[in-house]
Amino acid sequence: GGSVTMKTVPSTPTIAPTITSYTETEIVVSYTAITSTGGSAITAYVLQKATGSGDFENLVDSALTSQTLSTGIISGQTYRFRYAAKNALGTSGNSPEVTVKAIAVPSTPSAPAVSISGANLVIDWNAPYSGGNGVSISEYAVLLYISSSWTEFKNLCDGASSSVKSATQCTFALNQLSLNYGDSIKAKVKANNERGWGTESSENSSPPTMQKPPITLSSLTKSSGTESQSVLTWTTPTVASETGGSAITGYNLQYQLSGTWTDLIADSLVTTYTHTGLNSGTAYEYRYRAKNVHGWSSYTTATLTACSAPSKPSAITSIVAVNDGDIQITWANPTNIGGTSLTITSYELQVKHDNGVYADASSYCQEGSLTLRQCTITKANLVTNYVLAVGDLVIAKVRAKNSKNLWSEWSDANTQGARIPDVPAKMATPVVTDAGLKLRITWTEPNFNYAPITAYKISIWNNDAGPAAWAIDTTNCDGTNAQVISNKYCEVPIATPLIATYGYTAGNNIKVKVEAQNGLGWGTASDDCTTGAVITKVPEKPANVPTKVAAKTSGTTIVIDITALTGANAGNSAITQYNVKYVKDSDAAVLMTTQGLSTEITLTGATLGSSYTFTYAGVNVHGEGTYSDASASIKAVELPAAPTALSCAYDSTVNIKFSWTAATDGSGTLSANKIYIKDINGNYVLADTLGAVTEKIIPMTTLAAAPYSLSTVGETVYFKLQASNELEYGPLTAATSCGGSVTMKTVPSTPTIRSIYSNYRSHNYFFF
Repeated sequence: GGSVTMKTVPSTPTIAPTITSYTETEIVVSYTAITSTGGSAITAYVLQKATGSGDFENLVDSALTSQTLSTGIISGQTYRFRYAAKNALGTSGNSPEVTVKAIAVPSTPSAPAVSISGANLVIDWNAPYSGGNGVSISEYAVLLYISSSWTEFKNLCDGASSSVKSATQCTFALNQLSLNYGDSIKAKVKANNERGWGTESSENSSPPTMQKPPITLSSLTKSSGTESQSVLTWTTPTVASETGGSAITGYNLQYQLSGTWTDLIADSLVTTYTHTGLNSGTAYEYRYRAKNVHGWSSYTTATLTACSAPSKPSAITSIVAVNDGDIQITWANPTNIGGTSLTITSYELQVKHDNGVYADASSYCQEGSLTLRQCTITKANLVTNYVLAVGDLVIAKVRAKNSKNLWSEWSDANTQGARIPDVPAKMATPVVTDAGLKLRITWTEPNFNYAPITAYKISIWNNDAGPAAWAIDTTNCDGTNAQVISNKYCEVPIATPLIATYGYTAGNNIKVKVEAQNGLGWGTASDDCTTGAVITKVPEKPANVPTKVAAKTSGTTIVIDITALTGANAGNSAITQYNVKYVKDSDAAVLMTTQGLSTEITLTGATLGSSYTFTYAGVNVHGEGTYSDASASIKAVELPAAPTALSCAYDSTVNIKFSWTAATDGSGTLSANKIYIKDINGNYVLADTLGAVTEKIIPMTTLAAAPYSLSTVGETVYFKLQASNELEYGPLTAATSCGGSVTMKTVPSTPTIRSIYSNYRSHNYFFF
């Protein structure tokens, strides 16, 4: 019936097996499942393998439609594969066969080595594994990283050529690469065989950078010359960005005057050339270029005129302090500016640093002023940027550049000039001295620290104003006045302002201080002066009255003595003279002729018998002081004459009376007499000083005793007299004898007893 029908073996596969993947040691074979099963389910597939041209053999009997074969696979061997399907009734016919060779693509090469050799780029790599036994690398591909992508340049490196394959190296001119200077040169390599391309290597490590012909050249300059020759110089590039990354190997220098370029240096490594035979003042056009292994750079041009550099300027002509301690530096033009058609276009100034190195000052004076040839540098810049200290000499040098950009030599540095200034130092204590009607305040110029003194400030303490009341007398002590600055003193009147304005009194010391100013400001004030001359005035009234000099006063000459005035009595000022007045009797006072400073005053021509009184006053710069009280009255008299008519007489039996006639009074008044008695030795001894009398009674017992010792009876008595008036004692009289009628009397003589005999028995006495 319909449920039982005929069945057969599967139909023969019409499609060859597929090699899904393979290597030199493993092959993966897959095949299509059979749909014409012959009415019976497929139970297995039979995979057969043949080696080379050999016979097939059954390899696998399995229901799977894919087999991975690794056992028995030999690298480089060719294999053929076919399969048949199997069901319960039998095996189908064999499918078409497929052939495969057991190899792999080449292995990944190691990263290449990239280097620059001269003008060439060299790329080296190691040959990778070829992919199997008997398999050869058929081609290499060298990839370069250009314009942000990896590209093979077969025109530079043909990896299929036998030489490249044999050497595993490519060499080509570096300048064929479209890279910029400094770009990294990166490369990769991959290999190909009959199986196909292997994977790319990693890029080279530490890639070299792209080199070019020289890129940037220094300017072509004229370092020196005359009006008939120019010394041309340039600088060898050393930085890779200038050299193109490769050493300079030569220079080419050319010039033209009329449109034709002519070589001066064809190809040489020199960096200077002296071009001679030039026309003075003529501009020549020059150009030069440099080369390295990669080629020539472009030209650098310059137009230079046949001329010389300016001559060396003379040393700095002036360095002075100005303004508030700034330093002004002045210099002169060079004597030769390099040619009659040239001008000096600029200067360069350098100032010596404290470490001895010169540093440019252009930032402070912009190469100086062409018209004034001077530069002013602030003290702050000199201290901060050149580390100069107060008192350091500012040392500078200068050079000049002309309109052809030629610099002169540096001038010699100055050895003299301004030093770094500062405010004046603290002043010494001023000195106050007496200047007559003024007090002179004197000071010593302080250390002005290299900036001239421009003013002084003289401050006087105001006694009337309380604490911290310093005043400045700009009328008498104007410290800005040139004369005061030069003299270094000022004089302040005592009356005004010291007494009237500032409240000082006679005998006071004034309190004063001084400070100095220069262009940098005020220095430190001196310590206060509280000593020295004091406030003065007219002399005081003398405390003592004039006194008579008796020894020198006589007749019409009167000599008096006055007491000198000093210190406060002199008004604290030197006495210049004494004024003396006298009053005669009741007349008006008379001022004597100026007596100067003598304290012994002589009045001559006095009127005998008249009485005089004297007063005096001191005189100083302020004038005449108050007069003293009047002296005692002094009468103009002569010495009295000697008394006359001397005589003696007994006054009773025991006394002697000495008498005389009064002396002539010498226009004065007799006031006293002195009587002298001649002693036993012949010397006259003062017996008594008497008033204005004319007699004197002396007991003879007195005369007999010491000191006279006139004890001899009948001895003659001698005496002298002397009278005095207001002036003095006059002359002694001649010795006067009392005469023979008036001689010494004494007491009776003492009895003399020779012997006494006593008879006791009879009581009789006998005197002999």
